[in-house]
This record gives sequence, C-alpha cells and structure tokens, in this order.
Amino acid sequence: MPLIESFLSNKYSAQQKNIIARDVYDCLRDVLNVKAGAKFVYFKTFSDDDMFVPDELFGIKYSRNLVLLRITLNKGRSQTDKKKLYEKLSVTLAAHLGIAPGDVLVCLMENVAENWSFGEGRMPFLE
Repeated sequence: MPLIESFLSNKYSAQQKNIIARDVYDCLRDVLNVKAGAKFVYFKTFSDDDMFVPDELFGIKYSRNLVLLRITLNKGRSQTDKKKLYEKLSVTLAAHLGIAPGDVLVCLMENVAENWSFGEGRMPFLE
C-alpha cells in the first residue's frame, strides 16, 4: 500500500493533479504490483518563492514545473524494479503533463509491515 505525497507548484490545475494521482498509481500497479484500490494520494503545493532547486544536477536540468513524489511503501522491491518505476513515472508524467522527464523527482521511503495501520487501529498486513 503506497502513500503518495506530491510536492508541486501551485500553478498545476485540479485536472493536472488528477492526472498525476492516476498516473502514479497506475505506474505503481504496473511495475510494483501494489494492491488494487490502495490509492492514497495527497498534494502539497507551493509558490515559486517557496521553491529552491538547482538549475541542473547530475546532468539533469530542472524547471519550475518540478513534480517531487515521495512514496512510502513496504520494503522489499528490487533495485531493478525501482529503476523501472522511476523511468516509467518520468516518461508517463512528462507525456501527460507536457513537462520534461527531468522535472519528475521520486523518493521511495520503505518501511515494514508493522508500521502501517489503515484505520480502526488495525494492522492488516499482520492479520
């Protein structure tokens, strides 16, 4: 079950946020086989004055169209699968949003099953 945090400019529209939510979830389903229906996505937006990023790093150029995804999920995916996910996310979002693939940054945060409760104090991964 991934928890998807999306950090982006307040210039993105509601329609574009829906595209991001859909595409990120679809990529996670396709590449990492996350559970169907486990779609928890929220957005944090900011103005250009609140964004400080380099123009370029590691040969990758950045613009004000930056989309930073922090995805928390259970531990256990291979490095190969993670790389496939990063590539698919950048290509898919770039195509659907009209941004550069370099403007899609991804940080996976892994944890273990006992760190999840989906409500009611239950721990379904351990039940």
